[in-house]
Amino acid sequence: MLKKVSLLLFCLLIVLLTNHQGLGQIVPSGFTVINVNTNLDDDAIGFAILPDKRILVINQFSGTVDLIVRGNLKSTPLLTVPDLEAVLEKGLLGIAVDPDFPSAPYIYLFHSHTGTSNRVSRFSVDGDLTDPNSENLSILVSSQLTLVSDLPAQNSWHNGGTLRFGNDKTLYISHGDDGQRSAGGFLLARSRTALAAENLFLRKQLAFYQERKIRPRRFDNVTRFMLVLLSHGFAWQDALVNVTPKTFIGWYRAGFRLFWRWKSRPGRPRIPSELRALIREMALSNVSWGEERIANELLLKLGI
Repeated sequence: MLKKVSLLLFCLLIVLLTNHQGLGQIVPSGFTVINVNTNLDDDAIGFAILPDKRILVINQFSGTVDLIVRGNLKSTPLLTVPDLEAVLEKGLLGIAVDPDFPSAPYIYLFHSHTGTSNRVSRFSVDGDLTDPNSENLSILVSSQLTLVSDLPAQNSWHNGGTLRFGNDKTLYISHGDDGQRSAGGFLLARSRTALAAENLFLRKQLAFYQERKIRPRRFDNVTRFMLVLLSHGFAWQDALVNVTPKTFIGWYRAGFRLFWRWKSRPGRPRIPSELRALIREMALSNVSWGEERIANELLLKLGI
């Protein structure tokens, strides 16, 4: 009886695997599956999409980063990660594109380094950074900057490897438990510029709070402008100490109005009343003349 059940399950599995739709192709109503490229290497494990829709694909064991342009796989890889240890669940495991790409032309890779550690490195991308139809991209090995170098990798399994940027432009790094149970977790990586901006933002509020203990007063316009300016460098919503979000947004809007008032200021002196009267008289006496003809007459006869 057990043999019959096993044979039946085996036959059912064969039928499912040979189904032209396939198990992975069954999607809810309103969704469509489109094959972008079917010529990837067997060890392709992840991908990231550039803003212009070109796709970067990573391969776990070869340690290469491939490029797909309009569905076509570039024949040569953009990068081979150096000093890669690729065995079992180790290798090149994660990729993310800088949220400010292409003005910040970087990609981030999670990879197993030779030895007993996993690393997260940043690489620079060169070439046609904004042409969605171009294969002219390269990733420079010499540009490698190691951001995290000591993620545990004593064992060859449970290494994690996912990289994702949040809306606040923080890089979230997931690392596995290295086979040790409950040792995995998440790391956050932020740019020095964002950290510096947040520190100044907090310090200014703290300093003002201490000053107000001595002599209560309102934020002056210079302080408001500085805080609004610093807020562009990081996620300010969680860094407000003695200012409500509603008040802070009000400062931002007031600054925006002042900026556009300055931007829209008159660009030239007011036309003298005598000249305005002359232009009006010319227009009434010569109805068929247009604006261009009147301007040419003034330029020719009066030099204005």
